Amino acid sequence: MPTMDMKKRLSLELRGRSPEQIKELVLDDCCAPGGEIDGLSDDFKSLTSLQLSGAGLTSLANLPRLPALRRKKLPQLRSLDLINCEVTSTPGYRSAVFDQLPQLLYLDGFDQENEDAPESEDDDLSEDDGGEEEAQADSGSKGEKRKRKDEDEEGKDDE
Repeated sequence: MPTMDMKKRLSLELRGRSPEQIKELVLDDCCAPGGEIDGLSDDFKSLTSLQLSGAGLTSLANLPRLPALRRKKLPQLRSLDLINCEVTSTPGYRSAVFDQLPQLLYLDGFDQENEDAPESEDDDLSEDDGGEEEAQADSGSKGEKRKRKDEDEEGKDDE
């Protein structure tokens, strides 16, 4: 739950430095008035890391141009949970997230076809010798589908 006004938090994070000197900025749990970024300006030219978790953002409309800040490609990201984030109430957000992160298998515990994600890859396998067979039997065709997809991705890595 947001606790401090974002503009006030920004001024505290500066600690007497100019915005141009800031490389990392943590604004987690700040109150974003109207669900938008408040107080961040184009002056943060050196910013390479920006954290806004729990800020209650519903829009990035006020996000200034930050030339040093780059979106990570996140090639290994397979599961993302945005539960309790305001963005989840935006119409079409699930398809937009899957479009932006094509490597993503699960969003908020469900795949693109709205099927449940397994609790954990490790939970699917038992420790006895039949673990792999048991995992495939328990998860049925979905397990086979996931196994085939994993094999396909391994083949791509070899290219």
